[in-house]
Amino acid sequence: YIIDSIKSLSPLGEKDLQTKVLSGLRKELVFKRVFFMGQFGPTCEDRDEAHMIKDISHSYVKPHFDDISGEELDPDLVRLAKEDERVGVNKFNVFTKVPKSECFQRTAQPPISTRWVIENKGDKDEPDIRARWVARQFKGNDNNRDDLYAATPPLEAKKILISKAASQIGVDRSTFRKLGFIDIRKAYFHAPVKDDIYVELPDEFLDPGEKGVVCGKLNFSLYGTRGAASNWEDHYSNVLSSMGFTRGKSSPCIFFHKDRNIETVVHGDDFTALGPVPGLDWFRSTMKQHYAFNVRGRLGPGPADDKEIRILNRVVAWTPSGTVSYTHLTLPTTP
Repeated sequence: YIIDSIKSLSPLGEKDLQTKVLSGLRKELVFKRVFFMGQFGPTCEDRDEAHMIKDISHSYVKPHFDDISGEELDPDLVRLAKEDERVGVNKFNVFTKVPKSECFQRTAQPPISTRWVIENKGDKDEPDIRARWVARQFKGNDNNRDDLYAATPPLEAKKILISKAASQIGVDRSTFRKLGFIDIRKAYFHAPVKDDIYVELPDEFLDPGEKGVVCGKLNFSLYGTRGAASNWEDHYSNVLSSMGFTRGKSSPCIFFHKDRNIETVVHGDDFTALGPVPGLDWFRSTMKQHYAFNVRGRLGPGPADDKEIRILNRVVAWTPSGTVSYTHLTLPTTP
């Protein structure tokens, strides 16, 4: 019907016209995230037939393995994890597509290679597959470079917060301080780059005809680039300073808000804060103006408070007796 209705208006032959219409419909489905680049074939609504097609297709799918444990992963979950990362990269405008020739003109070098790093953050029964698109800018002879450095707090910094939380016997409930935990989603994507950096784009980011022709010029930091960690440290430090925090002298990852009595320790994209309930509520709502993040929980003695949080391969637990325990997890070794 579509072809017949516009045939008289188009100078193209019927075959070319059909190709153009179908191509346009496909691009529209990709744009609306109904269909994805690299996906092909019919969409089957019959459940039994869909399972049969899935089983057959799996026999032709290249297996995917966890880059940390080496275990084989469900290819459907890997595809969904990659799609989540792709959507995040596009949402934050991490790169701009440019001709590869621009990279050679500006840097006299080819674009930096990239790869996917796949990891199951859960377990076999409850998998939590994460896919991270990373650059491979580091070289074995990278030494004495200031742009490679980004501070991390000593573990004692978090232990001090935990110790202070557990040392509040007799403290009035209005000033009682609890522990809040959040981790920033896509942390590096918030930090602008400071140099011209060009990277290879995987197939998931390319449109037909672009492979080998275009690359990505970074607007924001990408995992695996030399300056990513330093750029992120500068960014979150500026945000916390704008919120009224004072940066620590012993460690640049420790912050204190005098007026609201909040102490914060930052480890990568994990923020641990000790403060009274109104202060923690303010901290969370203000951070939402700058970042999207996952709330790990809030530890405290109240019935509505969390009693156990896992962070940095450690379990922090608020016990019924009012003490706070800090236990290191023993992780399975890589085969």
